[in-house]
Amino acid sequence: MHPISSSFFFGLWPNRTPNRQTRGTSDGSGLGALYRIEQTLVSLTLSIFSLSLMAVGCEAADGLPAGESSRAPAPAFFGSVAVGREATEGPMQGHLGDFAYYVDSGGKASVEEVAEVAVRQPAAFTATPGYYSGGYSAEVKWLKFTVSAPPGEWWLGVLPPFLDDLRLYEPSAHGWIEHRAGDRWPFGSREIAYRGFGFRLQLGAGDTGSRTYFLRLQTTSTSQLLPRLLSGAQFHEAMLIEYVTLLGLVVGLFLIAGLNLVSYFSQRDRIQLLFIAGLVVQGILYLTNLGFTAQLLLPEHPAITDCAVGFAGFLAFSIFGLFYIEFFIISRRQRLTYLAYRALQWGALLALPTVGTRFFPIAMQSVNLMFIVCAGLSVPHVVNLWRQATPGCNMIAGVVIFNIGGLLIHMLCQVGVLPVNLLTLHAAPISSFGVIALAHLALLARQNNQREARIRAERDAAREREQRVWMEKFIDDVSHEYRNPLAVLTTNLCLLAQLPGESQWGVQVRRMRKAVDRLAVVFNRNLRAGEWGDLRQIESAPLDLEAFLRAWLGKRGTLWQAYPG
Repeated sequence: MHPISSSFFFGLWPNRTPNRQTRGTSDGSGLGALYRIEQTLVSLTLSIFSLSLMAVGCEAADGLPAGESSRAPAPAFFGSVAVGREATEGPMQGHLGDFAYYVDSGGKASVEEVAEVAVRQPAAFTATPGYYSGGYSAEVKWLKFTVSAPPGEWWLGVLPPFLDDLRLYEPSAHGWIEHRAGDRWPFGSREIAYRGFGFRLQLGAGDTGSRTYFLRLQTTSTSQLLPRLLSGAQFHEAMLIEYVTLLGLVVGLFLIAGLNLVSYFSQRDRIQLLFIAGLVVQGILYLTNLGFTAQLLLPEHPAITDCAVGFAGFLAFSIFGLFYIEFFIISRRQRLTYLAYRALQWGALLALPTVGTRFFPIAMQSVNLMFIVCAGLSVPHVVNLWRQATPGCNMIAGVVIFNIGGLLIHMLCQVGVLPVNLLTLHAAPISSFGVIALAHLALLARQNNQREARIRAERDAAREREQRVWMEKFIDDVSHEYRNPLAVLTTNLCLLAQLPGESQWGVQVRRMRKAVDRLAVVFNRNLRAGEWGDLRQIESAPLDLEAFLRAWLGKRGTLWQAYPG
């Protein structure tokens, strides 16, 4: 089954906002363009990663099915790699079958004793379809299987890379040959330089039938086994596909981290700082969990690599527990959801001392369960954000879907409902990468919305300043064109009231004075109703008219010349 690319649905699908706030602004600031560029980069990363997953899916379905390795030649997506005589003689075909497992509760049984149990008490073994999945358990598990292949050298690859102690017992004429591997052994001691575990099997000319092998597993991590039987050329070709796909995932993760780091220096947003910290821890978890740290970075320090998986896992739960509180905009009013994420944050930190002890499986199971509860409690809140058209709401919904989907696939593989293959085995890193990419796009949409809101606020402030300047100019004009003539009218009406014969036109003067006073009152009232009223008002004040006129006449001459007769 080929995976469907999620980048089109979640990466390129426009944000559900009524104003399309993810678009660029009209002032040419380029913020919307920056958002679209980053969105396109992440979407391109998701698309490339999805195509790589399709290649792995083709490999799992066509050439490398779980438990039935190499019935057909592996597809040459990246070209054929020649190793030994197999490349010139055509692809060799081998087959793994008759899978069954036995649980050694005491952990002290030898291979001879287990082989005898397989012969005398076959019911003690439980049949399994080409793989083993037993969840978190520190008990010793024995996987029995048969190998049917032509004579020659065959390579048995085993995943996942974080198994502690793995021993393969190969039958021979003199008993059993033990091959040892595990992440607690230096990488240089492995038979094959592979991020997982590889064993070389030599089949002689007389080994024409099926041969029975035993794999002994003891680990404090997830008890899963996915064996694959390949020729040398097929193994290298499959390994190339795996490395390109998974290293592409790591490169994509650090690409997102770099984009967020650049954005943080301009935004200084606390949620982005949490996201960057989570990306760093998640990158360490990727490298260790996928086996690249043991092979490429710390090949001679297996103890550090082994502990790094647990430490990085707990730290990732703790940091993202705090991150999701702000990412999902969970306040203290959503008491149950808020307390659940706080419990996840502190519970993961308190579980750190269990790394490397027999309590680690229980602690990791508990933290996983807490994360599932938190994800479930987040669903109604995220639906509410989606209904409110919160910026990045589509991406936020995608984060919840990827979280729950990855956890469900992981759990269903644990209980045996889903088969263990290359895709389901890497469901956790695949889903977490999808979560990170979508969370980045959601944060980008939120930041773009904040930038545009800030630009709109700056525009409104500039417009308000322009209006204030215009208003001030208007008031000045009114003061000159209206108040000065009004003052002249008022003064001259006062003078008319003092002239001889005032009784002849006294009624008309009082009416005009009353009309002028009314105009002044209306003008003052309108000014007080506006925001500039405190700056531009006509204020009444007592005036000694006689003293004013005498002083003015002393400088300017007689006033009556302006009023002949």
